[in-house]
Amino acid sequence: MLKKTCLNFLISLVLFELAYAKSNSGTKHVFLGAGALAHQFEKVTKDRSGSVDKVGVTYTIVGLSGRLSLGKGFYFNPAGSYTILGRKSQDDATSVSLLTTTLFFTKNILFLDFKAGPGVLFQIMSGKSMGGVVRSNGNTNSTFMRPSYSSVSRVLTINAGIGVLFGKYVRMDLDGILAGATSLRRTYSGLAQVSFGFL
Repeated sequence: MLKKTCLNFLISLVLFELAYAKSNSGTKHVFLGAGALAHQFEKVTKDRSGSVDKVGVTYTIVGLSGRLSLGKGFYFNPAGSYTILGRKSQDDATSVSLLTTTLFFTKNILFLDFKAGPGVLFQIMSGKSMGGVVRSNGNTNSTFMRPSYSSVSRVLTINAGIGVLFGKYVRMDLDGILAGATSLRRTYSGLAQVSFGFL
């Protein structure tokens, strides 16, 4: 299910750009890149003492983005990224992957893209069903069963960032991601990526 969702999104993005992209002084319209995603700043504990990791959980990502001119220096930039390696739990019982999708609206000034837009963050958790595990549960220990299935959660995001264009073929993006903006459990994440234009 996850692979199909990712593949469908990426294919749709490429087809969209191929069908509707307009020429812009020879600048490329579809970019493929790689980078890092820092997920949930100051929300994740890093050891049993409960100390918080300021950076959160870091992932390696691959990303695909498009750039469609709307005229007068404005662009529509659909973008997506996927954590290809995921993140395994300490006991190797579960694996978590993330898929980000964003519809950026961008204003270009010289070589800088200022962008913002809505998105959806998908968190995919896969389990291996390795029996139960004993964990602390207040003053006592309890046995918690490990999942044997995969689940997908979705949350709306507000994304904003800046892109730097290096000629026609290379760009670097720094994005901020606010998930659950109206919730008391809102989280902040950050993404950095270098991309190369190929269409």
